Amino acid sequence: MNSNGTWAGVVRVSHMGSRKADAADFHSEDDQTAAIREAADRLGGRLDLLPSELDVSGGLPLDQRPALRAAVEGIEDGRYCGVIVAYHSRLGRDVEGEEMVWRRVEAAGGSIHIALDGLDTSTADGRMVRRIKSAMNAAERERHAQRFEDLRRASTERGIWQRRQTPLGYRRDEDKASPTWRKLVPDDRADDLRWAFGARAEGVNARVIGERLGMTPSGARHLLKNRVYLGELRVGQHVNVSAHAPLVDEPTWAAAQRFAARPTRSERPPALLAGLVRCASCGHVMTRSGTAKNPVYTCPRFHSGGACPRPAAVTCRVLDEYVERIALAELERLRVTASKGDSVQCAQDAVEAAQQELNAYLEAISASVVGVEAFQAGAKQRADALAAAREALDVQRARQPFVPVTGTGADAWERLNGHERNALLRALLAAVVVRPVGRGKRTPLEDRVRLLAHGAAVTLARGRGGRAAGIVPIPLPDLDSPDVLRLPAGEDRL
Repeated sequence: MNSNGTWAGVVRVSHMGSRKADAADFHSEDDQTAAIREAADRLGGRLDLLPSELDVSGGLPLDQRPALRAAVEGIEDGRYCGVIVAYHSRLGRDVEGEEMVWRRVEAAGGSIHIALDGLDTSTADGRMVRRIKSAMNAAERERHAQRFEDLRRASTERGIWQRRQTPLGYRRDEDKASPTWRKLVPDDRADDLRWAFGARAEGVNARVIGERLGMTPSGARHLLKNRVYLGELRVGQHVNVSAHAPLVDEPTWAAAQRFAARPTRSERPPALLAGLVRCASCGHVMTRSGTAKNPVYTCPRFHSGGACPRPAAVTCRVLDEYVERIALAELERLRVTASKGDSVQCAQDAVEAAQQELNAYLEAISASVVGVEAFQAGAKQRADALAAAREALDVQRARQPFVPVTGTGADAWERLNGHERNALLRALLAAVVVRPVGRGKRTPLEDRVRLLAHGAAVTLARGRGGRAAGIVPIPLPDLDSPDVLRLPAGEDRL
């Protein structure tokens, strides 16, 4: 225990909202600080007031509470004799987490002093009251979280825009007498957004679109993926598919999402399987390397989420020929399927049916009747079905320009350039997975390669929001799995 009696002072403010720490009307931090200083004077010793935790929930674990963590570790290191908080709930609002803090502090010979609650935790009754208050604080946080979630759900159902910044092309209606009060309504940039989606659907470059919208190409691509322009409102897990007036219809929005391969950075033609071929050991995309005469798809081995345990490699020519044979067979099958009915229209009908089902559920079912959890589960199930139907529609639309109406699949394939072939394969496949076999070993491709159909139930390594994707091995399914595309029966193996 610290011999010179230095206390660590911890201040926590749960929710700042629009308040600023240095604003004249912000008193919480000052009030807690004053209470902690008075307590330190009564207890004797020095006070080390740690940086305030602002906008920090009491339900967070200790490793996300910088000041409290520093206080606990300082007591364990002998720098502090204890910690002072203004009142009990500033210590935390999680029963298990708070109990762990008390155990660590007391095990190190320190103490926790609550300035304004007057608890004597040295007695059995005092510790009992402390645990009761801890449970009450946790319950208050849970009630607040539930109220907040209920408000978000109700506001989403009503179509109310809940963020400060509105999407480009919309403004928030502030007219209380209007039926669209607090909802998004088109503004004077709406026509620019309609043009942007139509232009992207026709293949206009994102740089050109960004220049007209006044943003970067990356910003334009991000904007064009936002489903808010379909009239959807998404707040957490809550979804309202008809919250406000859409600026674009579903077919145009979907057409704007089609993948366009980036121009090659060299004079070499683009790799046929760029972005598709993946290492089974780590799940990451393999890249083309080697010489121009003998290129090889290889796993780079070192990724942002770690090192691949067994990198795979395969000759580009051998794998490309294998995939091409399967792709041509799939194109021929799609041609026959297309002759029996409009697959795009069928997929569009499925989307409309799924959306009607979700709308009917949200209108007919009340959370107050079936309970919040049951209501959310039902809404999520229908929203997931709608998302799956939309993905299937996107796939059909992406395939449509390449599916031969007359002639054979081989005829259509020959008319495509390298970028178009890659785009077609991305509409046919989720991934081409390659298992490593060891240097010098010759193994039939059927034994080490799987072509997973678009929409296959597979988890792929993808980084999001700046986070590393990690190592995500892909197990090779059996050849007879419905997720696997393979050579037609009777064809020779490579």
